[in-house]
Amino acid sequence: MYQRLWDQLLHQSLNNFILNFIVSAGQDATALYPISRLMVTREGFKYMGNKMRELEETYCYGRLIVAQEGGYN
Repeated sequence: MYQRLWDQLLHQSLNNFILNFIVSAGQDATALYPISRLMVTREGFKYMGNKMRELEETYCYGRLIVAQEGGYN
């Protein structure tokens, strides 16, 4: 499900904007996080990280901001 969103919806949406940079933040979707229960695995995060690199190269000249947040558990 998440891969389909990344591959189709996100690219289509970003074509409608002029971006200066992309911000990626948070890890609340992890399979170990009890509140969200989104169940994204380590491989899923790896996939999304690789896709973020593709997006920032395509849409904003390689400018990507990555911020780690959290610390609930």
